[in-house]
Amino acid sequence: MSRYAAAKPYVLPTSLTALDGPTTGTAMLPRHIDWGPHYVYDLADEADFRLM
Repeated sequence: MSRYAAAKPYVLPTSLTALDGPTTGTAMLPRHIDWGPHYVYDLADEADFRLM
């Protein structure tokens, strides 16, 4: 029996500078990534910004 982690394909950036995204407004994560009750993040709120 193989482990799921060994079978799951992963895509990694070649450097941290390749990671970019919104820094203002709100961000809504897809439910398959964040399945908790709080999946919309207000990036003007420092706590939400840090979570993202």
